[in-house]
Amino acid sequence: GSGSGIMSNWFDLVVVSVDLVQLITTLFFPAAAEVLDAAPSTSVFRVIRLTRLGRVLRLVKLEMFKDLVTMTAGIVGGLQTLCWSLILFLLACYVFALAFRETLGKQPPTEGISEYFDSVPRSMFTIWRCAFGDCSTAGGMPLFELVNNEYGPMYSVLYTMLVWFIGIGVFNVISAIFVESTMAAASLNEQADRQSRLSNDTLWATKIAQLIRVIMKHTASHDIAVLSEGMEEVMAISVAPAMFLQVVQDQEAIDALDALDISRDDHRYLPDILDPDNGGSLSIGEIVDGLMRLRGDPRRSDIVAVDLMVRSMQSNVQKIFQLVTTVEQDVAKGHMILLQAVENLMK
Repeated sequence: GSGSGIMSNWFDLVVVSVDLVQLITTLFFPAAAEVLDAAPSTSVFRVIRLTRLGRVLRLVKLEMFKDLVTMTAGIVGGLQTLCWSLILFLLACYVFALAFRETLGKQPPTEGISEYFDSVPRSMFTIWRCAFGDCSTAGGMPLFELVNNEYGPMYSVLYTMLVWFIGIGVFNVISAIFVESTMAAASLNEQADRQSRLSNDTLWATKIAQLIRVIMKHTASHDIAVLSEGMEEVMAISVAPAMFLQVVQDQEAIDALDALDISRDDHRYLPDILDPDNGGSLSIGEIVDGLMRLRGDPRRSDIVAVDLMVRSMQSNVQKIFQLVTTVEQDVAKGHMILLQAVENLMK
């Protein structure tokens, strides 16, 4: 290696050497080790080595880490929702904690009950524990069973409302919104990755070249080492629809089309899609142009473009119809004039 790689390797060597010296000193020279204990430990320098873990992050670009990256992006995207959910939950806990503080907290002191509601913060902590199912005393007794026995069922009703409101209401709302925001963040991340692939000209050129070579293999065309140097021969290649159907079943072609975000559901229909004039053969130009238009998800602009073209064609057809009607009328008039002329001649 060179540059920063050499420097980091030298740094690792120094840290390991100092650690080795400390170990030998501790084992064989205890008196000197006591003196060295007052000096800064090399463990501090190991923290710097953690920065090298940044290299490991390159691995997340591999396909096998795709799900991990998606989950991480979803969690990061849902952090804002998580923070707001914490505020909502604390607000709910505060309302119930205040109610229990003003009721149970002001009752005559009772062992095993009063200390859990003697202040608003302590009452909030108790409500927090109860919301997550740990509603017991330090001795393991159910807290609200003791409350019910000591002060009557009114507090049991209040506790039931607490469990229902937080468990059924707040938690479900928080879960639903958090899942929605997480899925939205993951979807945005996926869209960004797709957009990055769609705008990657190098990826497009590489995969189209791979597909063209598969076509040349199936059409028995002679191989061209550098496609750009044999563009005339490449553009002269013509593929029958049946042959192209075999091409898209080749694994190399499937991989290339997948990398270009061509849906696999469209693979079997590509011979018809890429032959708009129904000429019975596909040229390389038609294939490249058609695949470029097929990349990615359907967009609203595609529908609008088709609608505008249909409207333009409808207008042109209307004009042609009017011209044909005019010609038909002129022909009919000419025919009548011709018949009259013939009748006059016969008389």
